[in-house]
Amino acid sequence: HSIVPGTIAPGTLLYHGRPESSRPPPGAEWVSFDPEHSYLFGRSVYTYIVEEQPLKILYFDGSSASNMRTGTIDSQEILLHGEIREGGWIDEYNRLKELCEWGKEFGLQGFVREVMLCDFQRGVRLVSALDLLPVSRENWGPKPKPKMNDTTQHTPAPPVSITQHSRHPIPLVPLKGENCKRSNCDEVPDGPWPEPPLPHGWKGTLRHLVSVEFEAIQAGNWHDRAPGVNGLVLDYSGMISFFDSKYTSLARTRDGVDRKRWRVGNITKEDVDLFRNELQDVLTRREWGSGVRWDAIVRNVVDRHAGRLEFLSDWLGDGTKNSTHIIKHARRAVLTMLAPYLSVSSIPSDYKTNTTWLHPAIHYCSTMFTAHLPAHQFTLQEHHIGSAVETVMREICRTIGLIWIDAFDAEGLQDETERRRLVTKWKTDVDRLMGWLGWTEWVKCKPACKQYVRSIESAASWRIRAELCLSLGNVLSSSVAVRHARYGP
Repeated sequence: HSIVPGTIAPGTLLYHGRPESSRPPPGAEWVSFDPEHSYLFGRSVYTYIVEEQPLKILYFDGSSASNMRTGTIDSQEILLHGEIREGGWIDEYNRLKELCEWGKEFGLQGFVREVMLCDFQRGVRLVSALDLLPVSRENWGPKPKPKMNDTTQHTPAPPVSITQHSRHPIPLVPLKGENCKRSNCDEVPDGPWPEPPLPHGWKGTLRHLVSVEFEAIQAGNWHDRAPGVNGLVLDYSGMISFFDSKYTSLARTRDGVDRKRWRVGNITKEDVDLFRNELQDVLTRREWGSGVRWDAIVRNVVDRHAGRLEFLSDWLGDGTKNSTHIIKHARRAVLTMLAPYLSVSSIPSDYKTNTTWLHPAIHYCSTMFTAHLPAHQFTLQEHHIGSAVETVMREICRTIGLIWIDAFDAEGLQDETERRRLVTKWKTDVDRLMGWLGWTEWVKCKPACKQYVRSIESAASWRIRAELCLSLGNVLSSSVAVRHARYGP
């Protein structure tokens, strides 16, 4: 739901995998920030380095590297065509060419979902070309559908090679049926496929396709939290968000709809024109914005509150502890969050009937990150981000402040029923706040996985949940606060 201009820094390594013994890519192609990812697409891995000048790119956030019908490609389709085309979600080669052609006007050299590089002869230099070890395919391959009364034995045919025009790794996508994304799907033999020949002198087993796929996802996990991919620098002063209230058609279609089903594809032609005009202004203007590190500010907001809110929710929901103990430590947790804003002069004697005594602290809490920034230097997009940060902080501080009013003298409560009522009320308030924020820091296994068991909950959800897809360029995962701030309940 956001598009951001940026650069890839000099010295950054980029990797491109191709079929065995292929030549380097002749034109626009995909590269990755990790060799584990490129290895999925072929054994011939070419490594490039960004030369002296940064590569000028445009970043699509979220799940924009995942070809799915659920809307992950919507922002690219809207940019190029102004609408969602039938079957456009799988038309990735034409989309790459169209993006590169469109980007010439603005001097763009590539696009980051994973990296789509437009020209391998400009801005990057080939530093290595290696034919890597083959991968075991034992018991792998599409299984034939048995026919009625068919007892014929199926003899596995050798696997076809992945052609130059197929960037889809064998283990990751369906090879047959309506979801196949390759032109030669019907030619793909039934599995299991035979093992590749071992390299001369090799001892022991080879890596299996399943391991290769898993490690590629793990490599993505290294980058799905701030600070994101090393070498990718985004210019947040030009961040365009489809959550901007001026896109009224999208605001209407989100009302009452679960956020996993929010789609840019619901945009009207009038709002498409607004978006294209804003993007053109961002890519052609000469002003550089305020220089404020918005990514650091958002990261600070999340770092200060994600763990504390999660603890508070878990603590209030722990039914094994007595209510006196729960209230004591919940009060301490709330006081910890409010302590930087509470002065000794702000505690009145009539705190029970006069709750306005907390207003100055809540105001200071809400505006601490933004009150003293150089707003006169902000771009239009920075004003939106600043407003989003304040909205998020205001709701956090308001919720914690309301709990604090209850908790201020709650340690002296003698009535068990009243203590339990407060615990339930606070738990409801905290959970509502966390649900509204929707931060990805809370997407995890509970209880945590045991040693040697690796959680890939967010990675396993990449095909069905737009919010959690592990695009290797997903450095905006720390900006979920901004993404939801202005349009929550």
